[in-house]
Amino acid sequence: MASKLESVEIYRSLGYEETAYENILSLGIGTKEEQGIAREGLKSGEWVQIKQLSENSYGFAPVIDVDLRSFAVFAVRIGVSRAKRANVIGRGDEIAFQAIMDRGENYAIRFISAAESGNRRAWEHSLSVFGMLCLKLLHRMNLPIPESVEYMKDWAAASSVILLGAKKDYLFDDSFMLEKEEILRRFIEHIEKGISLNMPATGFSRFAFLLSRESFA
Repeated sequence: MASKLESVEIYRSLGYEETAYENILSLGIGTKEEQGIAREGLKSGEWVQIKQLSENSYGFAPVIDVDLRSFAVFAVRIGVSRAKRANVIGRGDEIAFQAIMDRGENYAIRFISAAESGNRRAWEHSLSVFGMLCLKLLHRMNLPIPESVEYMKDWAAASSVILLGAKKDYLFDDSFMLEKEEILRRFIEHIEKGISLNMPATGFSRFAFLLSRESFA
């Protein structure tokens, strides 16, 4: 059975560690044999752990000595399991977005399903850690809207900022956002999905009414 260290060796041999993050999609992913070894080595075990970062703070730190952003993109590119890739890919950016898109529709759908099952958000109606990445994948690839309350919370949070100018929380990145036209193109479809999922009247339904009034006035 391949080990995590073997996976890291293959990752490093392909040049990911010394290549600037914004250029890593130009790198290869190894031979089929190397991809198989790397996937096998990353099937089990954790990639990050919670540890003390300073005297008064704790946070996630890599279990292995690699750049986690680059390593996560490499993992996506070789097809590592959805739970693992969702756990380490972070907030999402254009590089991770393109890497997932390149894997195709089925991969993107499975990624969204795994990412939206984590419920990693600061408060009830804020954007989740993977929210914008999932929203951009779904809209850009024209994927089906999942049967997911968590996804709909992300859609509502993002739409309230992009369409209504609501206050952004710390997870919003102006360089990685949906376009207004993308939201409006599938707006009614999302409203209908939210209703079918019985989204709470105190959150989604009230927001949807205000948003529809503003957007289509």
